[in-house]
Amino acid sequence: MKMMVLDWNFYGKEPTFRALNKLGIEVCLFSHKDFQERVSAAFTSSFKKFISDNQPDICFSYNFYPLLSESCHELNIPYISFIYDSPYVLLYSTALRYETNHVFLFDSAECRKFNLGGFKNVHYMVLPGDPDYMNELSEQNYSSDRDSCDISFVGVLYNEEHNFYERYVDKSDKLLVGYLDGIMDAQHLVYGTDLIEKSFDSDIMDKIGKTMQYKFNSEGIETPEYIYSRYLVDRKMTSRERFSYLEAVGRAFPGKARLFTVDKNVKIHNIKNMGIALYPNVMASVFSHSKINLNITLRSITNGIPLRCIDIMSSGGFLLSNYQEDLAEAFSAGEEFDYFDSEDSLVEKIHYWLNHDKERREAAEAAKEHIRRDYNFPDTFRKMIDIAVNE
Repeated sequence: MKMMVLDWNFYGKEPTFRALNKLGIEVCLFSHKDFQERVSAAFTSSFKKFISDNQPDICFSYNFYPLLSESCHELNIPYISFIYDSPYVLLYSTALRYETNHVFLFDSAECRKFNLGGFKNVHYMVLPGDPDYMNELSEQNYSSDRDSCDISFVGVLYNEEHNFYERYVDKSDKLLVGYLDGIMDAQHLVYGTDLIEKSFDSDIMDKIGKTMQYKFNSEGIETPEYIYSRYLVDRKMTSRERFSYLEAVGRAFPGKARLFTVDKNVKIHNIKNMGIALYPNVMASVFSHSKINLNITLRSITNGIPLRCIDIMSSGGFLLSNYQEDLAEAFSAGEEFDYFDSEDSLVEKIHYWLNHDKERREAAEAAKEHIRRDYNFPDTFRKMIDIAVNE
């Protein structure tokens, strides 16, 4: 089999190519500067010439691109896309309807939403990991002064002033701010169900729409509620939760936690800000050499297992995450990872796992081997190709 792979700076590039080589699949790489556009005659022309010259049997990309979907449909070539970003507005496209599409989502809740909407070509799939590759990166990039610690959190805090919430929510409108604060307070208590998008009535939509006039296009099927909830409120709520959880860690474990984030000027009491941990090289080493790796999921991911969790477990690090339904379904809590559902339970779980070193190491090893066995790159690609060929 010959596969066209859309070439850009996607995650897991090296493990992906290793897996396809192991499966005996010939890869031909296609790239174009307009790959993320909704309309581009230059992309379409270049792609068609590439297909004519290379004659691939199937096309693949991480994330879904309407231009690629349209072209594959016109040429009657199966197109596999594996979504790992969230939110991901390009998936809400009229091009999704084509029978040549085979879309794989890492969030079961998002997948169900599309299935209920009649899109039977959308499937749920856990993101793959590559423990051998992550181990190579960890060994090559290890720095004891930087990476070895009791507790670490790697991720952005969504606290930048240019975030959509700060730009588009009118702070002088006390009713709007109070309503959104109340929604976020309620959502903070609940995992596995999206309360935010469902709570946007017409009055709230009008208030937000006055400052954020989102320009919809004819190729998109996203709703205003989706845009406002995912890009405004979910990110703001994630920021609030990450600060709240990390501040609780700082109070309970002074000097034992490290933060790896883009903004090196962020200060959280009793937590050392190490700046960014470059992906995947430095990040793999941090995950491997932290006793406990925290995951605080972006709220637009309702049930899914975030890529950060897969990378932590693939690196042989111990994962302590907020509750995610797909994570609890795929891995054994208490035996391969653990979860928290409040600031108090987070502190309690950290106390436990720091004081049970042998159990913690065994759980991390069990999770890594589980990924090696069931959620590796070759098997994941084999399953996707089988579905695309036989669907």
